[in-house]
Amino acid sequence: MAHRVRTLTEPLRDLFAAVFFVFFGLELDMAALPAVLIPALLLTLVTALTKFVVGWYGAARAGVQTRGRIRAGVTLIPRGEFSILIAGLGAALTPVLGPLTAAYVLMTAILGPVLARFDGPLAQWVDRWGKKV
Repeated sequence: MAHRVRTLTEPLRDLFAAVFFVFFGLELDMAALPAVLIPALLLTLVTALTKFVVGWYGAARAGVQTRGRIRAGVTLIPRGEFSILIAGLGAALTPVLGPLTAAYVLMTAILGPVLARFDGPLAQWVDRWGKKV
């Protein structure tokens, strides 16, 4: 029964997620984005680094080799922003929260897949760097 319900409700979940993101985007004041780029960049760097370390460490504990560790780390970078988008709904309380959230989500959504695309060269670089240290 659970499988049948999941099959029936997945299209609705996808539809409502798309509608949410469309309305969130429509509510943003694009002119406010330049003012929050530096805080969003700092937030992106800190969270990307911590997510990468968590993925790397978790994969290492499972015995995964360097390339898999990198893939595990960079795969986590664009995850978890949905809760920040929910917080962005409270942008009426703090007007800068909406643009900051949008800039942060955009940066992490781009950074994670780009780094995942280069997991092979990154793994070679990490292996070479590790041998030098």
